[in-house]
Amino acid sequence: MSIRQIVFTHNGDPSSLRTNTPSKGCHMYLTSKLSITPLLTVLTLASTFVDAQVLNETQGYEVPEPSHFFGTSIGVSDDLLAAGFRDLAGQDSGIHLFDLSTGLLLRTLIPTSASQISQAGRDVAIDGLTVVCSERGNGDLSYTNPSVFVFDALAGQRFEVVPDPDDNSGGVFGLSIDVKEGVVAIGSALATVDAGTGFQVGKVYLIDENTGARLGTIHPSDAPENIGFFGSSIDIHNGIIAVSANQFNAGILLGGNTERVELFDLATQQHIRTIYSPADPIDPAGFGFDIAMNDQYLVVAAPWHDHTGVNSGAVHVYNISTGDLVSTLEIGESTNPGAGSNSLSIQVDINDDGLVLVSQSGGSIQKAAIYEASSGVELAVLEPSYGLIRLPSDTNAVALSDGSAFVGIPRFNANLSGGSIDQSIVFKHDSNVSIAVQPQSLVVDDDGVELFMQVVATGATGYQWYLDGVAISDLDPNFTGATESTLLIVSGPEVEGVYTVEVSDGPLSITSDSAYYVYRGQGTSDCPPDLNNDGVLNFFDVSVFIQTYTAGCP
Repeated sequence: MSIRQIVFTHNGDPSSLRTNTPSKGCHMYLTSKLSITPLLTVLTLASTFVDAQVLNETQGYEVPEPSHFFGTSIGVSDDLLAAGFRDLAGQDSGIHLFDLSTGLLLRTLIPTSASQISQAGRDVAIDGLTVVCSERGNGDLSYTNPSVFVFDALAGQRFEVVPDPDDNSGGVFGLSIDVKEGVVAIGSALATVDAGTGFQVGKVYLIDENTGARLGTIHPSDAPENIGFFGSSIDIHNGIIAVSANQFNAGILLGGNTERVELFDLATQQHIRTIYSPADPIDPAGFGFDIAMNDQYLVVAAPWHDHTGVNSGAVHVYNISTGDLVSTLEIGESTNPGAGSNSLSIQVDINDDGLVLVSQSGGSIQKAAIYEASSGVELAVLEPSYGLIRLPSDTNAVALSDGSAFVGIPRFNANLSGGSIDQSIVFKHDSNVSIAVQPQSLVVDDDGVELFMQVVATGATGYQWYLDGVAISDLDPNFTGATESTLLIVSGPEVEGVYTVEVSDGPLSITSDSAYYVYRGQGTSDCPPDLNNDGVLNFFDVSVFIQTYTAGCP
């Protein structure tokens, strides 16, 4: 994904363009999932009767320097939150790395280069320990030293990527960046001048995240168009790279809307399909302003689409395999009265379970909410429990990770009276559920006995039990209550393993501690009952089982 805002003042001169960044085979493993299919089904069926849930923040990420402006671009991976920052005092710029659990600032990555560095924190991406940021000045074509910097989160800067010698993008080199699957993708939206037409055409650089070697280049599959901004947003997922061309361009002036998202094979750079804006040809929708994918869906933001009213904006969801439109999210029903032409920003992210996080900023709208991709139904609204989001605000970045949603707020006032200094902050939002009693482990001797594990949670409306990280179904004769607080288990060796339960009260969820089912069986078995050889059969034998489970019983 990319985090930025594009403003186009058309006077026939490209230099007028400016951008603002806004078996019991003994495999023991645990996974933290966000799958709440049963609950989502209920919410979808009752969508006309149930108001969206309000989720307040559970964690804030901020720095002591009030001049550090961030929240327009964030990324989450493993235990880290990356937030690109710019010092409003004109000093350093780069990336803040926060501990995801504690909110503490771990370190700050500052790029170094032989050339001048200006505003390097406009765009960021993170995957594992690889962190990327672009440096492109004020984002206009006159900027002469754009770069993209690649870091190791622990060891510091790895290398710098500069444009090709004939790249004319200036401050829109690195307008969008992403890093996944070992590849750093860099959008250069006005990279080359087409020899036949003289049009400025974008491209995408593909770089090895460890060595900096050039892996390939992606060019638009359609006929060249002038100032089409191909590469203005990028997302990589599961061997596919999506690239948008979203800028109001000469094609629209001639009556043909060329705003689109193109899908390519990441390894071969072969074109897969193109998805065009559903907006009216004379409506510059900004289709592809931001994009995000999971295995099934492509989510496309169109902040300037006159969908339900002037400047109302829209978010469309497409089937990746077919290109068919699946839904349009219910992000608004009327005109955005405070948004001038092309001033609304929409950022999106999607997780593996089809939850879409959307932020709207610009004009009078400041909103972050979670939606169901398949239906477009709004499930939850994310709001700070205190303070004030200052208007007008820059782009509010978003990210979904495990059971949490993250929203960046570049201009936040902690004092409702407006007496304190504006600051930047990123808020983390979690489920309102809390677990009071964790499921307990079981040590079992006999076959065919019905036992149970139970979780006690406050405010929970949905449950899903897992065995060795795989969702349990009531269709399995060994289990009853797979989506209830109490799981009934028919004892036997086939149900031995590690149990967890996911608990939710809405679109987000939390996962319980692990409980272990140890089957000792009757008589002599491959696994001696007294596992720790202390002469007593009790729960201390469970700890020995845990240590040996992955390697098999002795």
